[in-house]
Amino acid sequence: MATASDQAFLDMESACLDTFGEVVIYTSPQGVESELVGIVSEVESMMDLSQSLVPVQTTETVLECRTSDLTSDPVVGATVEAGGVDYRVSRVSKSRDGVVKMVLVK
Repeated sequence: MATASDQAFLDMESACLDTFGEVVIYTSPQGVESELVGIVSEVESMMDLSQSLVPVQTTETVLECRTSDLTSDPVVGATVEAGGVDYRVSRVSKSRDGVVKMVLVK
């Protein structure tokens, strides 16, 4: 059972998806399409390569959506069409709160 703070977080996350989300098309490797609302954003991160003294900055395109909006489990190799751009899913991360994040590549 979710605590009050967990439920507040879920409500906020849902409100963000409803407010800032855009319609995207997720297509499984088997060709099954799901039309859903998600947030596509550019996420920057710093990577420290073990042999390097200088961290490397990377930028990834990430789709965040509700797991329940998908007709099947999201997998690497699926495709996503968002904003007229076609992407391939390169990584998938599901959370316990019903949200999935997919790293996308053009």
